[in-house]
Amino acid sequence: ESKISSSEKMRIGGSEEIAWMQICEPTEKDKGKYTFELFDGKDAHKRTIDLSGQAYDDAYAEFQRLKAAAFAEKNRGKVIGGLPDVVTIMEGKTLNLTCTVFGNPDPEVVWFKNEKLLELNDHYVVALDQGKYASLIIKGVSSEDSGKYSINVKNKYGGEMVDVTVSVYKHGEEMPDVKPAASGKTRLIPADPSQEPASSKPAKSGRK
Repeated sequence: ESKISSSEKMRIGGSEEIAWMQICEPTEKDKGKYTFELFDGKDAHKRTIDLSGQAYDDAYAEFQRLKAAAFAEKNRGKVIGGLPDVVTIMEGKTLNLTCTVFGNPDPEVVWFKNEKLLELNDHYVVALDQGKYASLIIKGVSSEDSGKYSINVKNKYGGEMVDVTVSVYKHGEEMPDVKPAASGKTRLIPADPSQEPASSKPAKSGRK
């Protein structure tokens, strides 16, 4: 047995009600039995935890799952700024919706109108500059261009869809007071299971 001191890898702490130990970036070398020694002012108490076998495998699998989830959240496709909730614009003008997107690897960017894939033409023009500046330009807007526009930003780790409500009004009319969609501005898109990286530790087969 060897005494453990609190360090960057092995963090130890507690209060009057609980004692805890945290192993950062666990490896096979961390398997074994750990004993807590507690003093209540009069007597010493010991509690032993067996971190080997199935107990270690379960804890390590959970660590890998949480680590993968954090990595995916950090690198998934996302819109990191630029889009308003609502746009009101006068008929005949040009609307330019621009935002900054992020993802590692670079995300795929797709635009929708009222939940349907936007058909691109001379009226609807999209661009993705330097892999991070996404834009939708609507030339000479009319009342038919009113609706909910969505940008879908996704890579193999997942992504999100962000909505913008566009309202077109005619010259001479009062600018409408438009409320954003009740469903919320941002919707998360899960990763494609077929593209998720395999676990670094193969699953164990059942006992015979």
